[in-house]
Amino acid sequence: MKPVLRSLLPAVLALLGAANLAVADPLGAPGVSVLGAGLHSYKECSTCPDEGSNQSEVAGGNGIANATTTFFDNAAFSWFAAGSLAGDNALPELNAYAQAKVPPLGLGFVSASASALGLQKYHYTGTEDGSYEITFTVDGSLSGDGESVNAGVTAFSSDYDPLLEGAGQNTLLASNSMSIDASLTSGPFAENRSISFNIGAGEDFFVLAFLNANAFWADGLSLPGIADAANTMKASFTAGDVALLLAVPEPTTYAMMLAGLGMVAYASRRARRQRT
Repeated sequence: MKPVLRSLLPAVLALLGAANLAVADPLGAPGVSVLGAGLHSYKECSTCPDEGSNQSEVAGGNGIANATTTFFDNAAFSWFAAGSLAGDNALPELNAYAQAKVPPLGLGFVSASASALGLQKYHYTGTEDGSYEITFTVDGSLSGDGESVNAGVTAFSSDYDPLLEGAGQNTLLASNSMSIDASLTSGPFAENRSISFNIGAGEDFFVLAFLNANAFWADGLSLPGIADAANTMKASFTAGDVALLLAVPEPTTYAMMLAGLGMVAYASRRARRQRT
């Protein structure tokens, strides 16, 4: 595909599809949020009305340690996104897959996207200032020419507020990201990046990780393809004393919290039934 046309595709997608697709709220507390979306727009003839379909789903949120969204039944697009806080060091483990196919009718375009976001909080128990390094890795595969995978990890201080970042409050400790594009990378890839930061004695900090997979096809302009990062984006502490870190809350407590909330809801419903 010509570079000029390829550079226009994101703008076309934003104009035609953004209004119909779900948007995940930013995480403000430990948890996982995932988003999957697909859009198929076409005309059967140059003078025919616009037709097509779109699907989207958001799952997870604050206080939820595992979330998944999957859609593989459409002839035009597919997606898969998942995240978990139950991995090594309680850092987020993320998955994302998006596919744009050639639908039965052309004269249009197809887009697919999958995103996973994970936020974990830590308490540093050291009595002196500490230094840490986090390394994240993404193994995946790309085909087509409008497909891409993007990933990154950011560390924030304890005052982190997603609604205030960039608006008078800057709690950034360190950040790094990667972007792999199918027009430059075809087939399997393996990438890793690292961040390093210092933390004061007895302080808390947040680690935010994201992973996006995007696929796009346009009749006569681009190739169908797949952005596959479903083999898990993993992060780990590769420098610093991990024994001095406590995940807040610990991953195992998420299930207990959810089970407890479920029991409270069940007891409340049962009490109401008994009163009636």
